[in-house]
This record gives sequence, C-alpha cells and structure tokens, in this order.
Amino acid sequence: MAILKQKSPIELKIENFFNREIYTVQSVDESYKFSFQDINDIAMVCNEPHVYDFLFRHKLNGEIYSKNGAFSFINYSWEGWRNDEKYTFTIRNPNGNIVGALDIKSNNLEEGEIGYG
Repeated sequence: MAILKQKSPIELKIENFFNREIYTVQSVDESYKFSFQDINDIAMVCNEPHVYDFLFRHKLNGEIYSKNGAFSFINYSWEGWRNDEKYTFTIRNPNGNIVGALDIKSNNLEEGEIGYG
C-alpha cells in the first residue's frame, strides 16, 4: 500500500518558524532534475559537523562525504520512489540551495518512520 497517492513531482512551500522565510520541500523522484549545485549542496550539508558526526562519521570511517555520495543519495532516492518503498524529499532555502532532506522510510503507514536532516 502506497503512502503517497499524489503524482510526482511533489513540491510544497513551508514557512521557517524562526525567520518566517519560505522554504520548498521537493520530492526526489525520477522527475527530479538535479544540478551540479545540488550535488555540492548535498555534500556540504552532509559534511556539516553535527550532521556528519551523527550520520556519517562511523559509516565513512572518518572520510569526508563526497560528491559521489551525493550522486548515490539521488539514485537511492529515485529507486525508493520507483519501487514505491520509501520517499525522499529535499528542503531548499529561499535562494534555492538544498539545506536538508527528509524521508519517509516505508510505504506502510503502521511502520513508517520519518527521518530529517
């Protein structure tokens, strides 16, 4: 059973609680057209100290999160949507830069987990 019945791409505007700026949440499905700036943004966010320490330091044995890792993230996201198993979204600031991501890690409402970074 699919959680998301809406056709892709999904794009939602959200308001930042602290500064009232409008951010965009965008599905990373096969309709997602990424740029090389997106790849740089993903790598930069994943190498921020708190994000890196929490998610990647152990997994990457202290190596930096590379641009290849960002390409893998995009492919992982496409595959999740294609297989209707998990759903990844990027979060863009008002300038259009990726500043985070969130994902729904299951297509089962009873087992769904939401991750945010």
